[in-house]
Amino acid sequence: MRRSMLFVPGNNPKMMTSCGFFGADAIIFDLEDAVSPDEKDAARLLVKYAVKNVERCRSEIIVRVNAADTPLFAQDLKTIVPQRPDYIMLPKTASRQTVRDCDAAIGEIERCCGMEPGTISLIALIETALGVENAFEIAAASPRVRALFLGAEDLSADLHCSRTKEGLEILYARTRLVTAAHAAGVGVYDTPFTDVNDDEGIEAALPAALALPAKHPSRPGIWTRSTAASAPRRRRQTMPDRFSRLLRTQSAAARAR
Repeated sequence: MRRSMLFVPGNNPKMMTSCGFFGADAIIFDLEDAVSPDEKDAARLLVKYAVKNVERCRSEIIVRVNAADTPLFAQDLKTIVPQRPDYIMLPKTASRQTVRDCDAAIGEIERCCGMEPGTISLIALIETALGVENAFEIAAASPRVRALFLGAEDLSADLHCSRTKEGLEILYARTRLVTAAHAAGVGVYDTPFTDVNDDEGIEAALPAALALPAKHPSRPGIWTRSTAASAPRRRRQTMPDRFSRLLRTQSAAARAR
């Protein structure tokens, strides 16, 4: 169970050398949004080194590559896949075909490198309205897909709505991804927690009521809260009870605004 994931910018060697010591269940080396266009090539080489050589402790290694519709995507895969990360995170995943094209590209690299087919798994990052609506098709598009991951910041922009801490604007997307992931038999993970100054807010933001098991803080300082709050508990409420409580809470928050 991945209770916490740590995003690490692909152009920050200092963070890369220390990221394995914070106890995150997974480390995500980011080649996409965290890296400016003029640093993409240098970041790719840094991440190539980090995947093989960083002290990971027990953390899984995930690499978020650039989107499949950019010229950077093919080079990202060609450089990173031979290093054998546990997962490739595919951003802006909006259709079944995007997954299948990525699957084929990774498969060809695995073959050329003498790797077992299916060595590298995929996490589909859902960040658009189209991706939300196609969530089940994306989750079922390839055995390589192991999880769906909600990206609420870009989704909110695509929906032309404001991002709020209450999260009412992404409630439908959350429920849609949970349902699609469970129907397809894959994992599902909530949107990253981006307010690095709100240590307490992550506990309130944890959407346990929607059976989303992990939270993804942007810095190590909120690990203890994130991991503890996401850990399984001996006695849990039923799904209807949890969902009903979430709806009441978010409705009250909406009325108070």
